[in-house]
Amino acid sequence: YISTDGVNWEQIADYNQNDGANKSEHTFEAGTAVGRYLKIRVTQPVKDKESNQTYALRIYEMKAAGKLVSFIADELPEQAVPVISNVTVIPTSSSVERGSSQGYSAVVGGTYNPSQEVTWSVEGSAAAGTVIDENGVLYVSLGEPQDTVTVRATSVQDPSVSGTVTVTVAGDYTPLNFEDVVPGDWFYDAVYYVNLKGIMTGYGENPTSFGPYDTMKRAEFAATLYRITGSPETEIIEKFPDVGAEDWFVEAVSWAVEAGVVQGYGDTQTFRPINSIQRQEMAVMLYRYAQYMGYDTSAKADLGSYEDADQVFDYAREAMEWAVGSGIISGKYGETLLDPSSGTSRAECAVMLQRFMTKFVQE
Repeated sequence: YISTDGVNWEQIADYNQNDGANKSEHTFEAGTAVGRYLKIRVTQPVKDKESNQTYALRIYEMKAAGKLVSFIADELPEQAVPVISNVTVIPTSSSVERGSSQGYSAVVGGTYNPSQEVTWSVEGSAAAGTVIDENGVLYVSLGEPQDTVTVRATSVQDPSVSGTVTVTVAGDYTPLNFEDVVPGDWFYDAVYYVNLKGIMTGYGENPTSFGPYDTMKRAEFAATLYRITGSPETEIIEKFPDVGAEDWFVEAVSWAVEAGVVQGYGDTQTFRPINSIQRQEMAVMLYRYAQYMGYDTSAKADLGSYEDADQVFDYAREAMEWAVGSGIISGKYGETLLDPSSGTSRAECAVMLQRFMTKFVQE
C-alpha cells in the first residue's frame, strides 16, 4: 500500500508466495508517484530458508531508479499477529437423543497459527438441563421440547468469530402435565426424569400439580424407593404405631423396614410418616438402600469444607459423607452448607433421586 499523507492508502500489489521463491519484487512504471509512505500488510508468516527463522516481514532492500534507498519502519513486530477467519465445529452435523450426550471439537482457522482455544455455548434450547460443558460435551435434557438446538464455539482470541452446528434432538418427547413445572426451572430436568420413570407423580388431589416447593414427607420418600425397586409384593409389617394397615404408604414402609432402609425413631418407636424428611435422613435412607441393593458405597467425602459439618448427627455422618462423595448432595449456598436438619423440597428430592438413579440404578 502507498500513501502521500499516511492516512489514505492505495493497494498497489498483492503477493501470494507459494512457489518457493524467497523474495518478491514490484516495479513501478517510470514517472509513477509512489508517495512518501509505504505500508505492507502481512497475512502469512515468512520463513527464512537459511536460518529457518520465522518473521512477520523481512525486507532485504528497496530501490528507486535502480539505486538503493533507506527507509524508516514505524514498527517491526517480532512475529505476525494471528488473524482468525473462521471456526468449524466438528462433527458438522449430528443428532443427539434426549437424555444423552455428544462431544464436539472445534478447528479455528486463520493465519499465523491462530489459537485453537474456544468457549462453548448452546442456543435455542428450552430446557434448563440442556447444557454444554467447557470441553464441548453437550447433554440434551430428557425433557427438551425443542426439535433442534445450536452448538456454538467462539474463538477466545477473537470473540467476534464463531462457528455453529445445528443439532437434531432425537427421541420421543411427552410434555409434562404439571402446571407448576416449566422447562426453564432449575429442577425441570429432574422432575421430568422421575415422573417419566414413575418414581414421583402428581401431588395431593391435583394430578396437574407437582408441588416442587412443598417439603417431602418421610412416607413419600419411602414410597419413591419402593417404586424404584419395582413395588414388590410385601407382607404388611406392624412395626410402627403411626403406620396403619389402611394408610396408602403402608406397603412402602413395610418394604423399607424389611429391607433395613428405615428403622424409625428410637425414643418413641414411631415412623412419623407425615414429618418433613430432613436432608440427613434422606441421605441415610438412600445409603441404606444402596447397601441393600449391593451398590458400591465406598466413595466418601471429607465434610470439613462445609461450615455446618458439625451439625450432622453421628448416625447420619457416614451416609452424608457417601452422599457428598457420590455427587448426590452438593451443598447449598455455593456449596458452603449441608443444611442437614432442614426439610427437603420435592424439587430437591427429584434432583437427588435423578443423580442417584443415573449413577447407581441399572436400567
